[in-house]
Amino acid sequence: MSQTRIRISQGSPADYAALWEINQASIPGVSSEAWDDFQLILSLGTGFVAYDDTGPVGFINLIAPGCLAYKSQNLRWLENWQNESDECSMIYVDRIAIAPSARKTGLGETLYRHAFEFYANTQFITAEVNTQPDNPGSHRFHERLGFRSIGEHVFEPDKKAVRYYAKALKTAF
Repeated sequence: MSQTRIRISQGSPADYAALWEINQASIPGVSSEAWDDFQLILSLGTGFVAYDDTGPVGFINLIAPGCLAYKSQNLRWLENWQNESDECSMIYVDRIAIAPSARKTGLGETLYRHAFEFYANTQFITAEVNTQPDNPGSHRFHERLGFRSIGEHVFEPDKKAVRYYAKALKTAF
């Protein structure tokens, strides 16, 4: 990664090709998406992109609950949790991905902190992390940032399962 200063701003469709490359290089830590599906997902969310002098080096994409165009069983699970939690306010991290050249630099935490500030008036920021296949580094990362486990879901026994996390950003009213 370049030694220049990183800047973070909201992404735009002009960034999508570079973000797709970062996403593809981050599999299996993030979901693999066809190009058209990836563009749709980014257009439905609020994305923050980290740039160095070469261009995008990482991004985080967040989706609001109730976005039915976003076909995600994970968001549906979190919406149920939200409803059971007396309609708390939340935002869902669809994905965070860092270019291989920028990994292990603190950029993931920087992107999350930017999202925490942007959504400071939201009660919770939520995410999911694979438990099957397991992603122990991501579990540690989210727990270190203050995320707490709120449940798990098995999609396919011995193939696909996740743990859901929430981080309180604002105290309940």
